[in-house]
Order: sequence, then C-alpha cells, then structure tokens
Amino acid sequence: MRAFNVLRLPLWSLPHVGEGLPAGRTIHKFGCLGWCGFGTLKELQTRTELLVDADLHSVDEIRQAISRLEDEAGVVQTKIFAAPARKDNKKWGRLMQETGITFCPVKRSTEVNHAKEPNDEAMTSAIQELVGDSSVNRIALLTSDLGFTDTILKATAAGAKVTVVTPEYCCSAIRRYKELGVEVVQLEAQTERGSRVRAILHNDGEGSVELAERYKSIEYTKLDQVTGLLGDLGYMNTGKFLAPACAKFWFAHGLGPLVVFPEQLGTLAVQEVISQPSLVRSWKRYDHDLAFFTPTLGLVKSGCEPYGNPLARSIFRAGGPFMLKDSPNLVSTALRRLGYLDHVLNTDEAEAMFSFVNVSTNKVLLKKVGMLPDQNDSSGDVQEKLRAAFLSHASGCQWKKLGDGHERIQQILLREQLLAKSQVGCSPEGMLDAMKVYIQKYRLAPKKTFNALSCMIARNSNQNPSQRPLIEWKL
Repeated sequence: MRAFNVLRLPLWSLPHVGEGLPAGRTIHKFGCLGWCGFGTLKELQTRTELLVDADLHSVDEIRQAISRLEDEAGVVQTKIFAAPARKDNKKWGRLMQETGITFCPVKRSTEVNHAKEPNDEAMTSAIQELVGDSSVNRIALLTSDLGFTDTILKATAAGAKVTVVTPEYCCSAIRRYKELGVEVVQLEAQTERGSRVRAILHNDGEGSVELAERYKSIEYTKLDQVTGLLGDLGYMNTGKFLAPACAKFWFAHGLGPLVVFPEQLGTLAVQEVISQPSLVRSWKRYDHDLAFFTPTLGLVKSGCEPYGNPLARSIFRAGGPFMLKDSPNLVSTALRRLGYLDHVLNTDEAEAMFSFVNVSTNKVLLKKVGMLPDQNDSSGDVQEKLRAAFLSHASGCQWKKLGDGHERIQQILLREQLLAKSQVGCSPEGMLDAMKVYIQKYRLAPKKTFNALSCMIARNSNQNPSQRPLIEWKL
C-alpha cells in the first residue's frame, strides 16, 4: 500500500471544520489535514473575505460570486449584511446556515435623517477591520453601489487587495470602479436580462416608451470625451450619472428624440454627435434650469419577460421620461406628473410631498442627494429641498411614480371590518370615510388627502420590524 505523508496541525490553526477548502485538501474528524499535493500551507491560512450588500443582490448572485472567487482563490468566507428580519426568510435562512457564510444583521437607523445607508456603514467598518489582517489575502465586495469608492481607495492605499464583484449589467458601477483601478469581477446573467424597453425623451420635454429588440449593455470605455465635455459645460459635476447629463445636454440643444433608457444608448448618441466633425459647434453651457425624470413604478420579478428585466418593466409601466423647466411651480408640477397631487382627492401640496417623501425609493434618492427633509422643516423648507433634489446631478433621477394601491387599502379596511364586502371595488371616494375611521382607531396623525391616508394606513399595517420611521415635519 502506498504511504501518504500526513501533516498534523493543532486544531486552533486550522479553518473551522466544514469550511470551504481549496481542491485537494480535507480535514479529518480528528483534526488532521490530509494533503494531496496542491497549494501551500500559507494558502490554507489565508482567505478571501466576501462582503455582501444583500439589499442589492439575490441569493443566486451571492452563490455565483462565491463560486467565482473560489475558482480563483480557494477559501472564501462570506459575510451577508442585511436587516435582522432577513434571516426569517426561508430561502435566505437556508443560505445563512451554510458553512463559510455568516449573517451580519444590520439594524435600520431610527433617525430619519441618518446620513448613510446602514449596510454601507456596516460594510465600511468591516473593510476597515480587515485591512492589515494577515490571514486575509483579498477583500471582495458584492455590490452595485458606488458608495464604497472612498473606502476602497483608502484600503488599497493601506496595502489591501480589494475586488469588486458585480453583475455584468451594472455598467455604471463597472466603469467607475475600473476607472479607479479597482479589480472588477463580472457575474454573468443567469437569464437574459437585456432590456426590451426603450424610453424616449422628445423635443417638447414629453416622453414615450416602446418595446424593441433586447439590448445588452456593452463594456464601453471611450467616455472621456463625453464626460469631459459635459463636465466642462456644467451638465454634470460627477462621473456617476451620465443619463441625466446626456438628456439635459441633448434637450438644451434641441437635437431631437433621445433614448434615455437603456441609459447606455443615450450616452452613445451623445458620443456620436460630439465626435462628428460636421457637427462640431459652439455648445451651450448649462443654465442649471432643467429637471429630468425617468419615473419607475415598482420592481416586480414576475412577468418581466416581455420587458427584459424588472427595471425595464417598471420604467415601461410608468409611461416614459419627461423634462421640466425650473420654475416656482416645479415641485407641484413634478408631484402632479408623478401621481401624488391632483385636482380631486389629493389637492394639498404639503400632504402630496409627505406621500412622495415616504416612498422608500424616493427616500433613498433624497438621502443620496442630501435633501431628505428634517422634522424641524416647514413645508416651505421641504418644497425647497425637493426642488433642489429634482435639479440635482447627484442621482439617476429614477423617481417612483405613485401606483394604484386602492386594492391593498381595501383589503386592510375589510380585515379591520371598516369596509363592508359589498363595498369591494368601490371608488376611492367611497373609501375615505372608512380610512379616516382607521386613522382615528389607531390614533395616527390625521390626514386629509387620499394618498396621505393611504400612506399612513399601509405603513401602520406593515409589521416588518426593519421598516424605517415615517419622515414627518410641520405640515
């Protein structure tokens, strides 16, 4: 019988039993390491730490990221950052019980004006702790967020090796991290995700949507000419958000219809125009007077095939982009276009702003541009913050349009026995009295408009412990 040399090490020096090991290595039940001739002891003692922003990525993407990193580097330890309640989800719970994976619950801040996303803060702290850890040979982040750029640059400056893992369709993140010299691992889409939707901005500032062939984003690196020109002319003050900058540039020059989604098509159109010698002209500087909107209407994974992916479906159902000129009525006009203000049941602008701000998607964007209302604000203060947010260059301008939530509110009122079964399917007007009774029953802050009442009721009926507090001010 052929003899094998067995390297014996104390248990404390080995990875935890059951953790992933590079191919060819096994841990015996008595703590001995069976060695088949691949790699070195140093490789065993080092690992890749994968930090996952689970607010942005699915279980399938996490598994794919782990597999890619294991193929490249062997041992991968994964930390999943999400709200505490995520562990109660069956699919996520199974993932978190697997060896090599640690769940890091991140409490949601009770401060409505908390400056950063809780996941971002927790992951930033984790990165800082890992820098200088000799047992970690690489820090990997699964994210499509650009909020880690400063942290990554500081970590690499301190000698850490940092890799960003992101799906191949996150072109903006891929481009930005590569520009910074960060290694990027791209995950292939498990299904065809290319958008079949085209969102088009027209010369008059109105928009439309249509279905077309699936478009798959390409890795496009020749952007210096676009970003350079648009930056010099004042259409963008950051390298992050090209779509609004391109839309404003195109609209200001009256160049005709522009496809603004998929976003890359608009960028390519601007690149073509400014690079053609026959079209060279004296381009206008930006007057800081345009507000661009690409409304969305809820991300739903089911029923996406006709549109290509959830975001494409959301943009198609929202009806298309639009451009507004700055004016004293900018906020009210925008809220009317987005469905929060009307001439019938939602005539109060202060309550329309309340409904808009407390939609989670809008809340995140307002936080990113630094315009989230404060409890000490007046309605006039909030109006100015929304105006500044709509004119800002610091977001992708994908504001959430208010959908039809009548059925959901009806079901809540039925469950509370405040609405008779015979009233199912009634108009919003027919629900108002029952909604006001609900507000009184639970001693919620009184509201006058249908949308604000709906916001309060939906919020009160949601028992998710991870939800963040309502943003309220002096209405």
